[in-house]
Amino acid sequence: MTSLNRAGLQVLLYWLAVAFLIASAVPRVWATEVRLSEIDRNLGELAPYIQNYPPQFADVDQRKEIEERLRVLLRLLDKLNDQNPNEPQLLLRKGMAYGMAHNLDQPRAAETAIAAFDRAVSLTPEDRYLLYRYGGFLSGTTLFSRAVPILQQSVSLGEPRAHYPLGFDYFKLGDPKKAVEELRAYLEFDPTDESAKKAIQQMESGKLKVKMVQP
Repeated sequence: MTSLNRAGLQVLLYWLAVAFLIASAVPRVWATEVRLSEIDRNLGELAPYIQNYPPQFADVDQRKEIEERLRVLLRLLDKLNDQNPNEPQLLLRKGMAYGMAHNLDQPRAAETAIAAFDRAVSLTPEDRYLLYRYGGFLSGTTLFSRAVPILQQSVSLGEPRAHYPLGFDYFKLGDPKKAVEELRAYLEFDPTDESAKKAIQQMESGKLKVKMVQP
């Protein structure tokens, strides 16, 4: 196991133990804020491998390491969600983590992610980042058409990053012109994104192929 993954797993195991004890010892809001920072760090470290489909691993051993880290993270998020069922920031991260599990073909991960996202949206319907993440997850699945209104709402609330997955959704819906418009809008936010530039070129030339994972 690499030093990075070993360290990350140790931190996750620590916070999993803390999750069972801390709720009765300190104010719940403070405890949640502390744990969110660790969850965010681990989500960020896992993202390069399993945020998108298909996941990217150097070898079988690396896949096993990442899968183990994710399992621990999901256990932590499930426990925290049980303790804080109406905390939208926890639900957001639970949706993101189970979205990663879905990219690893874990059974019922998509349903769990969607349920977490839906609950979070019901609590904070104008959270533009939440909508961006929810729509981004749906965009990578065969449910991509459901992502369009969610991402449109995110854009209307001021989230420019939502243009990126929205562009691919329009492309999959058979509207490459609208798809290019959305990606160009995204490039106004991040003009250095080479993947968006490449996608525009491939869309305009008819060479783009998009991979999706079955929900």
